[in-house]
Amino acid sequence: MSDISLKVATWQEWQDGKTKRIKLNPPEFTDYPKKQLDARQERDWWNDKVRNGKIIIYTIMHASLGMIGYIKAYNINKAKLRCDIEVEILDCANYNKGYAFIAGQDFLHILTNQYHIHHYRAMIHPDDERGVKLFTKLEFKDDGKMVDPDEEEIVHLKYIKSI
Repeated sequence: MSDISLKVATWQEWQDGKTKRIKLNPPEFTDYPKKQLDARQERDWWNDKVRNGKIIIYTIMHASLGMIGYIKAYNINKAKLRCDIEVEILDCANYNKGYAFIAGQDFLHILTNQYHIHHYRAMIHPDDERGVKLFTKLEFKDDGKMVDPDEEEIVHLKYIKSI
């Protein structure tokens, strides 16, 4: 039995993870110019996107370490049965231990069987070697490059999978 499990994320867990992310400040996050929301904007985002099912967020839980990250589905298109997937392990001490792979397998199973989504895309920063390795191991296929729709200066590697 695995030490890793997934559970639907709560607002408080999202905030705890945000605090942990800022505290740990992994080097790869400094290269991602993500838009910062103030507290009210972020709560509105949560209420609009997460509570209404436009984004599905699960926490990645470790039996002894507690919450170690998130996995989420976004850009969900129920008519075309597809979504984008993103994985985030918060502490670099937990990198390269297979946690994201186990969470990825479980999340794909949940998305396929509970949400009836069958086509997946991962947009990976070109310098994210671990991300490429993870999605390749999850049997995603390289599908070229894609300009980030929110951050036009970033060109991502695009990996896809259908089940």
